[in-house]
Amino acid sequence: SAYVTMHIGKHMHELYFGMGFETVKFVEDVWRQTESTDVSHFSRSSAKSVNTKMLDPADTAIICIELCEINVPPTRTLLDYLCAGAIIDLGVPFSNKVSISVRGKRIGYGDLLRSGGRFVVQVTETESSHVSAAQGETSLIVEIASVAMASRDISANVVRGAVITCNQAPRNKVSLRLGSEIAATGELGLL
Repeated sequence: SAYVTMHIGKHMHELYFGMGFETVKFVEDVWRQTESTDVSHFSRSSAKSVNTKMLDPADTAIICIELCEINVPPTRTLLDYLCAGAIIDLGVPFSNKVSISVRGKRIGYGDLLRSGGRFVVQVTETESSHVSAAQGETSLIVEIASVAMASRDISANVVRGAVITCNQAPRNKVSLRLGSEIAATGELGLL
């Protein structure tokens, strides 16, 4: 999807456009060409050069959509958090705010939304930092969704205002990760 921001009077409005796969690929091709060439030299026939092959696993990264990070203090064991039936207080208010990370490196933040039967994340800001717990604590990441993407495309797709479509349909299932490994799965709920 794409959107246009308009200022009408004192109010800002966003108009969203839904696009199919071929249209998105065409627009992406135009955008990539305008980064290095003059737009006047672009022709519709060049859209056929868009690479639609399957992602190469060696060149693929998993973008993780995280609800929060829990730092397990040294006074508690991971088993307290990972055993069957454990109830974990996430320590954050219920919201649609999420973090976006790749290979343990936080690359941005966004709003978790639903579109077309899938989770989507609209990127609200970008940053580059490593996820790490305080000394003596273990970092446990609560992940709600993910998406595989060619490594070379991440910087072009995780920019403010971009919408990332996730692999998962909306659900209340989460993965609990230690580093890049899934240590357990769970269900979200309100108490």
